[in-house]
Amino acid sequence: MHPTKFPAARPVLLALFLIAASSGLLAGVDGTWNLVFLTEAGDRPVSITLKSDGENVSGPMMNQEMKGTFRDGKLSLKIPDFYSPEAGMKAEFALEGVVTGDKVAGTWRFGDYTGAMKGTLAASSTAEGSDVNGVWNFLLITEAGDKPRQVDIRVSGETVSGKSGELPVTGSFKDGVLTLVLKEFFSPDAGFAADLKLTGKVSGKQIAGSWSFGEYSGTLTGARGE
Repeated sequence: MHPTKFPAARPVLLALFLIAASSGLLAGVDGTWNLVFLTEAGDRPVSITLKSDGENVSGPMMNQEMKGTFRDGKLSLKIPDFYSPEAGMKAEFALEGVVTGDKVAGTWRFGDYTGAMKGTLAASSTAEGSDVNGVWNFLLITEAGDKPRQVDIRVSGETVSGKSGELPVTGSFKDGVLTLVLKEFFSPDAGFAADLKLTGKVSGKQIAGSWSFGEYSGTLTGARGE
């Protein structure tokens, strides 16, 4: 596996994904939102969580603070000088949306790029192991292409165990975040073995997050089979 690098035509896609995957962006009330960013490279589904204090809204994003307001059903958030190492550019990131009940719709903007955004608020519930038990089909985004990886897991309390092929899997599931570790995973592309770590926020049967393998890392998406 190799570090994730997107072509020059897609810098905004990666920036938006990293922003959404690691920060709280939207809510009439605090909670987890399932959003879809519409981009020229395709729709990007993400799950995010927001914390608010009165009309003030904020959340960490890649060690940078996103701040804004939510009043009269309208959300406004931005980072004046956001830098994305993967996109190789620095620009203002801004998001505007209107929240109606458990739905939100609006626009995103990153530098000269812009597009539509929509989403829904996930139903609040305690995370039970039965919600994630089963076979997960992951897609790891890498420079060498998208890499599928299937993992069969079982949850006991917050502890996760399972297998990926013949390789044992360990991990945890807490507060809706699933973390899996494939010990000494061998990558033909990298030519060596190391722990492969998969981490993501679970929303229903979908997951979005990141992977790491040695010094390499990137984003991932996935879905649980029936």
